[in-house]
Amino acid sequence: MQALGMIETKGLIGAIESADTMLKAAEVALLEKTHIGGGLVTVCVVGDVGAVKAAVDAGAAAAQRVGELISVHVIPRPHSSLDGLIVNVHPLTQDLEPEDPDPEDPDPDPEDDTEPPAPGPDAEPAVEEESEPAEAEAPVKPAEEAKKADSGVEKIEEKREIEKAVTKVSEKSAEKAASNAEKTAKDKGETTELKKTAVDTWVKDLGTEQALAKLDTLAVVKLRRLAREYKAFGIAGRAISKADKGMLLAEFRAYYENN
Repeated sequence: MQALGMIETKGLIGAIESADTMLKAAEVALLEKTHIGGGLVTVCVVGDVGAVKAAVDAGAAAAQRVGELISVHVIPRPHSSLDGLIVNVHPLTQDLEPEDPDPEDPDPDPEDDTEPPAPGPDAEPAVEEESEPAEAEAPVKPAEEAKKADSGVEKIEEKREIEKAVTKVSEKSAEKAASNAEKTAKDKGETTELKKTAVDTWVKDLGTEQALAKLDTLAVVKLRRLAREYKAFGIAGRAISKADKGMLLAEFRAYYENN
């Protein structure tokens, strides 16, 4: 039984590209092309169920590549009532066998009305001709067309795999960017909120060692800014700007051990 495949695009170029790709991808026949209005064009093909599905997949990918794809649908073994709805020239379920002669006309050839003359006594008996066996029908789907259909399906699957890989990379990049932004915002918050009162609270709640361990994680620039808030700090003025992290941490330790 035949199947009906339909592709609807917006624009004529996408419709022509999809029709060309479907006819090249599998053993299908172009049924009709309909202009619906508003730029919408529908292309219909018929053929075996497997061939139509492969052709429609390849045609949809081609239409989406050059234009705007609206919808795709395949109807396997459509009902005979759809013949007049889709097209009136070639019914969807029409067989390719010759039509039977009119049953009301038992003798379609008027020239055969005359009866043959009776054979004479010397006539030779008629020899029946042996009928030659009918040639085997050509395969519906040649091997070359099957390879084309498989190639079209493989290209579509390869394109889908590439799209999935690109999506995963984009998601990972977005997650990494969000994580970096969150970390940057957190660091800025710590820089803004870190004051002498906060360090005093650390020493009171956690002890001097743990407080100094937290200070050790800060950059030397932050430690210099923090040191300028202490009045009784071991170093002051330009000496703070030249002090390294080890010297600053030693002065913080001395300050909290003596106070």
